[in-house]
Amino acid sequence: MTTSTDLARTQDVFIAAVQRAEHGEVRARTPAVYFENLAAENPRIPPDVAASIYRNNVSGGRAKALAVAYPACARILGAECFEGIARHFSESTPATHADLNLYGAEFADFLEQRVTVLEAFSDYAYLGDLARLEWLCHVAYYATDDAPFDFEQLARSVDGSGESLKLRLGNSVGLLRSEYPVMSIREVNLADGDAASVSAADCPQHLVVCRSELNACVEQVDRMTFDLLAAIESGATLGEIASTRPEAAAVLSDSVPRLIQRGWIAGTANGKTAATEVG
Repeated sequence: MTTSTDLARTQDVFIAAVQRAEHGEVRARTPAVYFENLAAENPRIPPDVAASIYRNNVSGGRAKALAVAYPACARILGAECFEGIARHFSESTPATHADLNLYGAEFADFLEQRVTVLEAFSDYAYLGDLARLEWLCHVAYYATDDAPFDFEQLARSVDGSGESLKLRLGNSVGLLRSEYPVMSIREVNLADGDAASVSAADCPQHLVVCRSELNACVEQVDRMTFDLLAAIESGATLGEIASTRPEAAAVLSDSVPRLIQRGWIAGTANGKTAATEVG
């Protein structure tokens, strides 16, 4: 009779074998013997082959998850090319979470490296930024809803001039500055029909990503609004914004109420991680 302890050990050994297979160590040394014994009843499927099959299935699942998260990149590169790149990425980047919806945050950097070193991708210098924008949209879609803005807490948090006050961006809000027209590139490649040409006349782009109802939305904003949001995201106090970022400070009084109304500022708290700035 199989006990819970046996089952737990079986799972541990199997996972260890799969992890070794993912890193190129096809046949484990210890405790792979136990894993091999598990497959002894069916000698037609050696343990190393079973681990390899499982690894390929895992890699394929991750590649499909990346295609969902990066649809514009997948269309630009073509299904076969994108799948090859995605599988290569998945084989070198283990998942750290069981939810595949959270897999692929580093894919933009991976793509950008390929663009830099491979001559075949010389016309796709924007791919890294496009992937960053797509990831922000992907994250925005799965972000938790914000609670209604607590204006009473805001009033309690303001001490005198409010210089020590820190604001917080909405859970779905993300920022990206790019030298490429990635907003338009994304829109064109997600639309039905053939891809069209895109102008880079309005670059750099200062983009805000958020979720509106059930859709991730991208909006281009002016630099002062972007700098203000970036300062809030970095955790700067209103006093620090006023003293070190004059352009952002210039729009504080007018912009903050409007950004609260839009849901881009969701409350008072420490800022999130710094805005993504590229180019």
